[in-house]
Amino acid sequence: MNPAAPGGGGSRRAAPSARVRAWARAVVTRGSRREWAADAALWLALCVPVVVAYIAGPPREGPPPLSPYLGVPLLALAVLVSRAMPLLSLYVAVALALTSTPELFSGSASPALLATGYLVGRRMRQAQPAFLSFVLIAAFGLLAMWREGEQLWTWFTLVLTLVFNVALPWLVGRYARQRAELVAAGWELAERMEREQRLTADRVRLRERSRIAGDMHDSLGHELSLLALRAGALEVAPDLDAHHRTAAEELRAAAVTATETLHDIIGVLREGDGAAGGGQPNDRLTGVDIADLVDRAAASGLRVSLSREGEPVELPPMVDRALYRVVQESLTNAAKHAPGSAVAVWLRQTPEATDVSVVNELPVGDPLPGRTSGGIGLIGLRERVRLAGGLMYNGPAMAPDSRFAGGYEVRARLPHAPGDGTALHDAEDGHDSGHGHDAEHGHDAEHGHEGGLGNGLGLGNDAGQVLDDAAPVPSESALRRELAQRRARRRLWQVFVVPLALTAGLAVVMGVFSLFQSSESVLPLEGYDRLRVGQSEREVSDRLPAMQTDEQPSEDTTPALPGSRCRYYRIDDDPDPAYIYRLCFARGELVSKDTVRTDS
Repeated sequence: MNPAAPGGGGSRRAAPSARVRAWARAVVTRGSRREWAADAALWLALCVPVVVAYIAGPPREGPPPLSPYLGVPLLALAVLVSRAMPLLSLYVAVALALTSTPELFSGSASPALLATGYLVGRRMRQAQPAFLSFVLIAAFGLLAMWREGEQLWTWFTLVLTLVFNVALPWLVGRYARQRAELVAAGWELAERMEREQRLTADRVRLRERSRIAGDMHDSLGHELSLLALRAGALEVAPDLDAHHRTAAEELRAAAVTATETLHDIIGVLREGDGAAGGGQPNDRLTGVDIADLVDRAAASGLRVSLSREGEPVELPPMVDRALYRVVQESLTNAAKHAPGSAVAVWLRQTPEATDVSVVNELPVGDPLPGRTSGGIGLIGLRERVRLAGGLMYNGPAMAPDSRFAGGYEVRARLPHAPGDGTALHDAEDGHDSGHGHDAEHGHDAEHGHEGGLGNGLGLGNDAGQVLDDAAPVPSESALRRELAQRRARRRLWQVFVVPLALTAGLAVVMGVFSLFQSSESVLPLEGYDRLRVGQSEREVSDRLPAMQTDEQPSEDTTPALPGSRCRYYRIDDDPDPAYIYRLCFARGELVSKDTVRTDS
């Protein structure tokens, strides 16, 4: 059979080999030289305590140091697999520590446990595999100590080491991972919001231009209709020559055609405006000027005053509507974002231009409830002023009146002759900065949102969205931020509370076990006297207590016979005994029995 043929044995043998190569590449691959350097530095840092402890020699008390001939290669393996398989890295560190002591607590291996435990929490998304690994390590340690005849206190030490040297760094790593994900999600959301804000600004400009086109239709269409009417009157005039009558007829027909064409074009624009802006009506009420607007706002409860300078002049329609919208939008925003504050409207008119300024005091109350539209009102207003040839500024108040220090101001200059308008402080670069009450009052990102003062203030719905009494619906980003913050707080709580709870629970278990061991490891004097050297270990074991004491002989005690195994029992239930019994066995029989001094 051809080994390369489909279904042949060669392809089946090649599959495991390919998986092994892919696994090896995943293990050794690093994203950059910086990662290689970081891993090399970590490996060197973990090797230092191993080498230093080995050079210093075995301690007087405690487990022997790790051999660098075993520790250095295993630490290199642990660091090498820590990115692709962090849990395997932890297993290597635990195995390295167990070669030194079954208690898992080793001065030379503890840094490796701390580092790998942290990396497991930092680099693994799922918590269940790590948690199960901790349980398995504790269970394996208990089984190994039972088989080796170790005392239960050794297992308690292993569990404490597992909690503080592995589980606690793991929780810290998970908290660091959660915090990094929260920061990354915040920047991603900010970038998305910035893109959406640019799209919204462009959409608002287009909508404002369509509204202005509607204003042009209202004014220019009216003039064209009058022109057609006058041409029709000339057409039927009895004293007009035939060729003049023909010219008048052509003029009337052209005016009617122009009116119909203008109506069709503006109709299309208004359809698009209705889709984007909710089909809002024309924002200028016929026969209502600035004074009427201010009077209606004052009658509705707004503390507003109007000051005029100069003689009133007849304004071009574009300028008139832009002026009206500046005052209307500014009063809307002041009522919404600075309720209870005084508002002043300054209007100065000259034959060349009209200057208007609307300024409010520093807010004394919280903003009114209701949905916001992201500050697009000022974007559209700035576009309207610009297309009218004017200049506009919105930001901290610059009014000379000290009452308004710290307040907010919207100022516009509208020339009566066409001009090229730009914002006073914000260049038209394709998107608006949107400085507003966010900086001065701590409210939304702009001073205004496209919301009207509401029917209660007498301005109707023409300024945009009407305030409602419904509770604001939290945005998706706010819900996601709240969820992420709740998860981060839970992780931080776990970092401190879980280890303390485990330690407290283990301390209770150890205390109960200590009391139980104290009573169950006492060998009465008469029982001790009945034991004879040479008795079989089975016969002696039947007469001994169920448990041994954890007390050990002092260092100056005569050592036991070579090759023997010794057991220790209490003389009485004294919690700090000065003497204990020592029974040593060899070749299946009791070879020695004596009383030895303890370190207590």
